[in-house]
Amino acid sequence: MYKSFKIKNFRCFKEVTLDPLERLNLIAGKNNAGKTSFLEALFLHIGSNNPDLPLRVNIFRGIEFFSVEPEELWGSLFFDKDIEGNIELTSINERDERNTLKITLEEPEESFITPSTSGATTTTIEPETSVSPRSRELLLTYENGTGRTGISRAFINQQGEIKGRQSELKHKFTGVFLPS
Repeated sequence: MYKSFKIKNFRCFKEVTLDPLERLNLIAGKNNAGKTSFLEALFLHIGSNNPDLPLRVNIFRGIEFFSVEPEELWGSLFFDKDIEGNIELTSINERDERNTLKITLEEPEESFITPSTSGATTTTIEPETSVSPRSRELLLTYENGTGRTGISRAFINQQGEIKGRQSELKHKFTGVFLPS
């Protein structure tokens, strides 16, 4: 259970903190006040290692056709569509552990570093998972209450397909987002 939740640079929120949160919380407000954006921020935070979720929140809003330009694809997630800023979603749970998800749009890595079976690391470039040279990738960096960090990535590959690489680090809480 979350005791508090902070949203920074996400959709309509420059910065907002909801504190205290209880077992049951009612969310009410006028149209276009940010109720859905708040729920989407919670959804992304709970599924912080899933690189598909940032795209899904747009699909839940009925945006099913979009450009494969990263700024168009993920720009609406950022406050004022400022893709140079960082989204930060932070929760504090009942054990006072701080869990943070940072979402950034970055220049792509040239290749992926993968561990080999011998224990050494190797650099591989796989065409189906290589980032398009004109693209930027969406990084989801999650730090849990114990200080462990995982990075998931969503990117557009050489063929113009949206792909993702999921971090092994899991979020302790589970949740379901049911759009209208």
